[in-house]
Amino acid sequence: MLIDILPNWLLLNLSVYGMILIGYLVERRFVSRISLFANSLALGSFFVQRRDLLNVHPLLPLYVDLGLIWGLIGVYKYWEYFNSRSYKPLPKWYYDVGWLYSSITVAVLLLILQMNLG
Repeated sequence: MLIDILPNWLLLNLSVYGMILIGYLVERRFVSRISLFANSLALGSFFVQRRDLLNVHPLLPLYVDLGLIWGLIGVYKYWEYFNSRSYKPLPKWYYDVGWLYSSITVAVLLLILQMNLG
């Protein structure tokens, strides 16, 4: 496979580097509701596999849970936008908090945890 020509350090964290690249290219000005949801799932699935890392900081489990809730709200509002006549946009502060779950933020957190504690 072509992927085998990549160096091992890149292969081990390919998904994380991909998130950083996507964040840089796509999320410069805005984190979409769907990106927020996908990033919260990536964060949650990482910690399902590495529950031991949730003990690194007492607020980390809260951060992961809030991301899932924030992502689910975003997906619901996205669905509502296309399927409801009574759609009301999310407030600006929803998107402000959403930056905590941008691709770059989540990827850098996962990379730091994997490299330093992994």
